[in-house]
Amino acid sequence: MKIIEEQTCEKSNAYSLFVYAIRSRVTRDYYLRRLRIFFNHINLEPDLTIEERCNSFAKDNLDKFSFILDFILDT
Repeated sequence: MKIIEEQTCEKSNAYSLFVYAIRSRVTRDYYLRRLRIFFNHINLEPDLTIEERCNSFAKDNLDKFSFILDFILDT
């Protein structure tokens, strides 16, 4: 059981949790565009993919990641 939990945790990252939480493809695309705009605004590793940028931001700024989700969901 513990091995399954560890594998699940390894597969769960900020990007996958973010994308999984949004069922509608149109909504998900909109939010990903908004997230990309935010990352561009703060100049977060522009040479990486949106998934890599999201995971990097969440890893380095775990507390701040919730603020970004709030920002995207409120606009």
